[in-house]
Formats: sequence, structure tokens, C-alpha cells
Amino acid sequence: MGKTNSTFVYPGWTKAFGLMLAAILWGGLQSAVAQCDPLVSVSAGGITDDAATITWVSDNADPDHAYQLILRQEADNDGLGDGPWAFISDVYYPNGGGPLSYTFTGLVPSAWHQVCVREFCDDDQGVTSFLCTTFQTYATPFSKWIEDVNRPSCPFVSPGYAANGDFTIEVQDGSCTGTYTVSATPIAGSGPLGSTPPFTTITTYIGFPDGQFFFGNAGAGQYTVTVTETSGCNFAPGVNPMSITVTVQDGIDVTAPLIYLQDWFGNIVADTDGGSPVGSAFNKGSVTVPEGECGFEEKYWVFGTDNCDDVLLAENSFSASAVTTPATINPGT
Repeated sequence: MGKTNSTFVYPGWTKAFGLMLAAILWGGLQSAVAQCDPLVSVSAGGITDDAATITWVSDNADPDHAYQLILRQEADNDGLGDGPWAFISDVYYPNGGGPLSYTFTGLVPSAWHQVCVREFCDDDQGVTSFLCTTFQTYATPFSKWIEDVNRPSCPFVSPGYAANGDFTIEVQDGSCTGTYTVSATPIAGSGPLGSTPPFTTITTYIGFPDGQFFFGNAGAGQYTVTVTETSGCNFAPGVNPMSITVTVQDGIDVTAPLIYLQDWFGNIVADTDGGSPVGSAFNKGSVTVPEGECGFEEKYWVFGTDNCDDVLLAENSFSASAVTTPATINPGT
């Protein structure tokens, strides 16, 4: 006679096994969820007038997590950083073991921005964290340059030297409409023979908009020009104030000396400055020599002045010549 083996399952055992299996599954799920912790921090650094680098810290050890970075800008752009926030763009950043940072470029200068970072864990768990940071970009710096420089009209060593040079500085706004103080200071010992150029007629312009700034009566040498924006534009550290060095070259005498021919009575009968109607040549005309005399003599004085050297005293600094026509004078003719 055959033998039959039978297995009996009691309801109490089934319930116990089911509870135990559920506990194992729940514990495993809880363990998995616990491994996807919220982001620790999000911060902005390397901020310029149009870029910023976002760095975040994850408490999860999985290098395969991906991240979404959402960029928004303050909608009213009132500079207070209190929103509301308008969506600009978003990027998905698959980490893959790389650094937890991303650089946004093309940002609006002097504007508040907000970047929110989402961390994605396993597919069946979705987003586990959403953390934001707020920052303001810097203003684009103003520009400054030397527009024009004119040297003095005479060399420093000449008696007629005067500090009548000049220079012009141009200042142009960046992204912020600024108010500027522009000052010029002589640099000690920067002039010819170790001299120090004098202060300009105007040394400081205060509270002016951008534009040109003229500094007159500058001497040969160097000046430090400092441009300071004073209305509170949000520049990056180290941008404001700005300085520039202006070099005023020593003067060159480019004006020809003035030569005068004076007769016995003190009349100027010829000159090189255009004051005499005959110009620089004086023609005495026909002269009648008295009977019995072999010649005729008149005396004239020649002298010269120069805008830089004053009266010309140096030997052979100028000359004058006279000629008789005909070359031979016959008495009585």
C-alpha cells in the first residue's frame, strides 16, 4: 500500500511569516531612504559682474547622483534681493564623481539672482532635497583713460619756461550710472632734473557725472590721477577707486626767434614777426653821395628775442648782412 506525505500549514505560522517579511521589507526601505539625505549647503562664489560659481555639499556618498540647478533673477530688480523671482534657466548636472560646482555666465550686472539645487537619488526615490542660495552680481566697472596731453611751450631749462601744459582724462560709466571725484596730484621728483611739477589749476573735480576732466597749467613731469565713484555702485573689491599716471613731456621750443632791425632813431625798419610792412628785408633805396666823398655810412642795430630764451645774447645766435648796389660807388654819381 502506498505512502502519502502531507505538509500542514497553520494559520498562525502564516501570519507570523508575513509580519516578519513585511518588517524586513520596511526596514530595507527605511534604510534606503536614510541613505538619501538632504543637501548640506549651497553657496555662490567667484562672483563677477556677469558670472558666479555655485558650490553645494551633499551628505550622500553616491557619486552617481544628478542635480538640477535652477537660475532665477529678482523680477523687479530693485536691488533688495527680496524677490519675486523670475525663472531664467535651469541645467542638469550629472555629477559622475566630479566636483559639486557649476558656473553660470551671462548674468545681469548689479542684479540679485537665486540658484536652487535639487539632488536626484535613485529613480524610484525622485527628488530628495531642494536648497537655494541668493547673491548679487557686481556692477561692470567704469572706464578711464588719458584723452589728451599737451607739453609746455618751452623747455624746463629755458628762461621762458612756464607750466602751461595740460591733460584731459575721460571717464565712462560701466553698468552703473556713477558720480565721480577726479583728482590730479604731482609726483615728487618726476620732472626734469629731479624737479616736481606744480599743481594744476584745478586739482579736484567733486560730484561730477562721467565725461571729460581738464587739468590746465601742468608742468613737465608726472601726475597721479585718481578716479573715485562716490554714489555707491556695487563694484567688486579692488575696483574703486582707480588710478592712472599721466606723463607730461618736457617742453620744446618750436617758435622761431623774432629778429628786429632798428635805425639810428630807434625805428624798427625790418623784422621777422610781420610787424613791419617791408618784412625782414630793408631796402634803403637810392642814396646820393655828396661831391668829393668816397662813401656813405649809416648805422643800424640788430637784436632778437625768443619766447623761451628772452633776449638773444649768445654769440652767433643770429646775423644780419648789408649789400651796396652797385658794389662800387663813384664820387659825384
